[in-house]
Amino acid sequence: MFVMRTTFLAFFLCFSACGDSSSPQAEAVVRASAWLRSQAAPDVGSLHAVREAALLIQDDPLLEWVRTQQQRFAQDGWLALLDPHLYVPRNAPTERGHTQLHWYLLQSLAPSGDESATRAMVAFLEMELHGYMLTHQLYALRWARERTALGAVSPDRVQALVRRMYDEAAAVPVFSDLFAEQVNLLLAFEVFVPKSWTGVILSAQRPDGSFVDATRWSLEFDGERIESVSHSVHTTAQAILVLARLQRSSLK
Repeated sequence: MFVMRTTFLAFFLCFSACGDSSSPQAEAVVRASAWLRSQAAPDVGSLHAVREAALLIQDDPLLEWVRTQQQRFAQDGWLALLDPHLYVPRNAPTERGHTQLHWYLLQSLAPSGDESATRAMVAFLEMELHGYMLTHQLYALRWARERTALGAVSPDRVQALVRRMYDEAAAVPVFSDLFAEQVNLLLAFEVFVPKSWTGVILSAQRPDGSFVDATRWSLEFDGERIESVSHSVHTTAQAILVLARLQRSSLK
């Protein structure tokens, strides 16, 4: 996956989140992997996160779980996250709200050279968003840069988005599905995070290995507000990816 070199993010007061590979962290990864393999995935995005974690930690049973679960989404447009060859172009929807959000996100999966998708991505990344909408801007940027050089987005704009997400996570360093996404993305963009944030995630793991967030989120985009509760598989996928990133970094 794309990893942004963050020399221009040096303004952050960075703390090493990795340290040595402690047994609690390694145990948390093993327990989360075992729990995930007993579950059904709620969406392709969760499978994408789990696959990335499994590749980082070389967890073949977890990779096999992803391949098996993938078959449940045979007609899902989001399968292009797992296989770029499955991308299907879509016209911009006439509906407003979250239908528009999904369309913008799907444009990030377009192959190199799709100029209309690039224009849509640039427009989406210029929006002033927060919370889950902000994390999805950064996800879209990563997905797009896996597939094409999205040079139309300036480093200054990327810097501003990452800085805003860091500030939002620092303002509420309490475990939630959103917090796990924020830490996950900051690490993906090679921004070190306070070691205490790793502790926040580790302490949230349940005895069965899962990570659960029962918060009722109010998600607003383009004039439409919906209420949502995060699925435990999605939350666990985000948490194990954070821990996998840290475990991989500690081995370098």
